Amino acid sequence: MLVRLMWKSIVQRPLRYVLTGLAILFGVASVSAVFIFTDGLRSTFDELAGNIEDGYDIAVQPRIEFGDGFLAPTVPLDHLQLVEQTPGVAAVQPRIAGFGIIAIDADDEPAFAASGPNLGVHWGVRSGVVRLFLQEGRRPEKSTEFAVDIDTFAEGNFTLGDQYRVQVPAPLPEGTTFTLVGTFTFADPDENALVGARLVAFDEDTAVELINQGKGYTDITLILKPDADPLQVIADLEAVVDDNLEVRTREEIVEATQDQFGDILGIFRTVLLVFAIIILGVSSFLIYNVFSITLGQRIRELGLLRAIGALGSQITQLMIGEALLLGIAGTIVGLPAGMGLAWLLRAALKLLGFPDDTGLPLAPLTVVWAIVTGVVVTVLAAIWPSIQARRVSPMAALRDGADLTDLADSYRPLRGLVTAFSGCGLILGGFTFSGWLPRLFLPVVGGIVVYVGVLLISKRAAKFVMFTIGIILLLVTLRGDFELGETFGLLGAGALLTLLGANQLNPYFARPAVRLLGSTPTAVVLGLIGIVMSVAVVGAFGFGIYVLATGVPQGIQDSFAEADVEATRGAIATPLLFISVLLSPLPYGLIRTSLGARGLTGRVGRANASRNPQRTATTAAALMIGLTLVTAVTVIGDSIKSSVNDALGTSIIGDFLVQGPVSGPSRTPFSVEVSKRLSDLDEIESIVPYRAAFPAAFATSDEGELTAADFQEFLPQILQLINPDNETTPQDLLALQAEIGTSIDINDALAVDFTFLEDHVDPGFISIDRELIGPDSVYIVDEFAEEKGLEVGDSFPALFVDLQSEDLVVAGIYTNQFVLGQRVISIDMWNRHFPSDS
Repeated sequence: MLVRLMWKSIVQRPLRYVLTGLAILFGVASVSAVFIFTDGLRSTFDELAGNIEDGYDIAVQPRIEFGDGFLAPTVPLDHLQLVEQTPGVAAVQPRIAGFGIIAIDADDEPAFAASGPNLGVHWGVRSGVVRLFLQEGRRPEKSTEFAVDIDTFAEGNFTLGDQYRVQVPAPLPEGTTFTLVGTFTFADPDENALVGARLVAFDEDTAVELINQGKGYTDITLILKPDADPLQVIADLEAVVDDNLEVRTREEIVEATQDQFGDILGIFRTVLLVFAIIILGVSSFLIYNVFSITLGQRIRELGLLRAIGALGSQITQLMIGEALLLGIAGTIVGLPAGMGLAWLLRAALKLLGFPDDTGLPLAPLTVVWAIVTGVVVTVLAAIWPSIQARRVSPMAALRDGADLTDLADSYRPLRGLVTAFSGCGLILGGFTFSGWLPRLFLPVVGGIVVYVGVLLISKRAAKFVMFTIGIILLLVTLRGDFELGETFGLLGAGALLTLLGANQLNPYFARPAVRLLGSTPTAVVLGLIGIVMSVAVVGAFGFGIYVLATGVPQGIQDSFAEADVEATRGAIATPLLFISVLLSPLPYGLIRTSLGARGLTGRVGRANASRNPQRTATTAAALMIGLTLVTAVTVIGDSIKSSVNDALGTSIIGDFLVQGPVSGPSRTPFSVEVSKRLSDLDEIESIVPYRAAFPAAFATSDEGELTAADFQEFLPQILQLINPDNETTPQDLLALQAEIGTSIDINDALAVDFTFLEDHVDPGFISIDRELIGPDSVYIVDEFAEEKGLEVGDSFPALFVDLQSEDLVVAGIYTNQFVLGQRVISIDMWNRHFPSDS
């Protein structure tokens, strides 16, 4: 019987359930689109990792104790012969690869990648394994020749046989050019499998000189003979190579590379999931509101069912069953919609330089998450209205105008106190765990549990509970001293509980708000806004047509040219026409509302909304969340923009800032020779070169003085602390830190020339001793100084990528870390410990 009732209820009210189903569909589509798109990216990058590390069995690589491979030393040139002479080795292929290698086309424009790295490689021919497939011309064979991949060739103004400049890390004589002799594809003869990267290829000897400054190879790969024992070959190699080198199998390297790509994609997926979860949260509110409104409209129907013998549990099952059917239908339709949304996401991100040749696989985990999103979330959102539905009494069917206020109150003070205190325990428990997830999840669950407990004691008091807890959490977060992730977790919990609490308080404001919106002054204001918007929409549409017909006005072209953007007819007219058509109903609606506010329709609408403020507030809840999110994003964006502008205006006092082009997540580095040439110009009074890399380990002692010698003594334990590949538990790390008596921070190593720094940058020094400035000096930000108890003249050790420690002397403390970060060392210290490119 319940199934028939469910079906009849859905059939009799199709529009209501279709709109509810759309909310479910959007939630399912957004979550599944994120998984589909990122699974496609992961699959593509896993394949790329296999392509990069293809065609060999074992590799000899530099050993990286901590940090990334950008600053890894090279494999000495004489090791090539050692590897070739190792028993069981059939063929060897040294590899040379480096970042920041960019070809400059005939228009003097750099042909750099927008979303991937700009790499320089050598054209390997020793082992017979082909990784670069020739498409036109020939491979480079001389020190004055180079080749580029087909995408670089197509996007830049290049011609085979002509000469071009190439940006490389090594200093080159001014005016040095190379002859473009060929084009190629990577990993596949039919397509270029670079996933957004750009390649410039040289012959082996030239690559060693230009990319690795003649010091050695990036690594040496080798192919084993069919009857060779890999373990024995590895053992033989480890016995002859230097201690700072390691021997690894191809499988190990591929897995490590895939893990690196996976970490990056994990961050990207998290960012997208945050937006998807926001959409899901709004959808859940819509579902909850629809079922709450439905309950109010079906009081008589449900009361009649109770009067003819239906149990309260059956009423609850009826409404949960309807939610289950809607969730299943929404999931079935939402998955294909998610595929379409993933396609749109890929197309949109292509405009930002992301690769558009990634697949869109539908993995089993994506289906599971779609079911969780569509079915489980829908049912959970409908549980509370369904529980309320069981409290409808049979007498409600006999009265006209029965509503939710006729539901019987549940007064159970003892159970309420126990529940409320349990919720308080969950909230406090969230502060005992580290990380953002416990700080977000436990306070939210605890706040809801406290609300349920207070609801069993006083329905009126319960309306203020979640809002109060949310505000308290926000105040504690702002006043407390937490880690960045924990701060975001608590802010999220406080904001969510505040929103939920505001939803509970909305009925108190619904009736006066409705009366205000229906007043004559408000109607006049709405009408004026509608008239102004009408003029704006008509003007935007007309200007869009004008641009299409006559072209872009010169003034607009000049403005876009200043931002290095081409102002075409389509780029200007299309958004104007689209937005004007999209917004055209809005001014009409405002004017129509203004004219009808004092008429019969307006009066009836106001009376209906005022009669049931709970229903009005519930209906407005989703809009409230949407406006809150839009406002928050706008405020945060404007705040960041304002902070950056203020920092640039107050921190940088030099006349020019020379940077490499943006390539992927960072800027392309360039040779130190550039700074030398700039300093030789007559127009330049002084320059300050900056060098940055990751990482260095900065240590401060928890008890007493700590020197570089102490740091070096505990080097094995420290490497265990800072190396993420070591399988150490948090307890192990705490024990090691207690043994060493040291707290360690891993940060970027930024270096500058202190000589003219204050003429170019004003970081807001609060204390500085210029007599201490020297090769061992360090400037630190005031927050770091306060946290570690450091003053000008104090010292603390730092461990660099060459595994050498130095005592750094604090020569200055500043307040603005926008340019210099948390700490900055001297160029001399950098050159002492980081690989040089000059």
